[in-house]
Amino acid sequence: MKNYRPYQLVLLHTGRVPISIEDWFHDSEQIIIDYLPYHLYITSDESISKGDWSLYENVRPRIVDISMNGDHKIIASTNSLLPLPKINQSFIDYYNNEYKKGNKIEKVYVEYEDRKDFIDVKDAIDGDTWKLVINQDNTINIKPIKENLSKKEIEALFIEWNEHTWEEDRSLSNEYLLNWLSDKL
Repeated sequence: MKNYRPYQLVLLHTGRVPISIEDWFHDSEQIIIDYLPYHLYITSDESISKGDWSLYENVRPRIVDISMNGDHKIIASTNSLLPLPKINQSFIDYYNNEYKKGNKIEKVYVEYEDRKDFIDVKDAIDGDTWKLVINQDNTINIKPIKENLSKKEIEALFIEWNEHTWEEDRSLSNEYLLNWLSDKL
């Protein structure tokens, strides 16, 4: 079972105007809206350390020297100037299509895995117990957070949850869960 954590998705103008039409169509890492280039940033409210990249007040990216109130840690971006994991092309295409339909995506799920690479006991106790899944091409796995789910999607989630808890010997029958759910919906 894949694990996902919720994050914020921020769209920011790059601050530059394309030089030519080729810029609009050949720079696939940026989002083009009304002929102006934008980048996507996935941010978190996790603690920020010196040297991390952050968005302060969602204005522009910066390297953190001293963390300030209003900083949001950047975990991935379409901005190739940042030495961070990238947002995969399929999500960029999805984002573009949804934006054209008037659907603004502001929250996403990002895949993570449990850490097994602790440096020492202190790291295991004080450090994060999870880490981002970073693919070989330096991209992360993203899926949008759906605000509204259909009854079928909710049923599928309940069955998935139940099967996951069954592995831990705490499950109820799928039939019981679906009956309970149909009473509530």
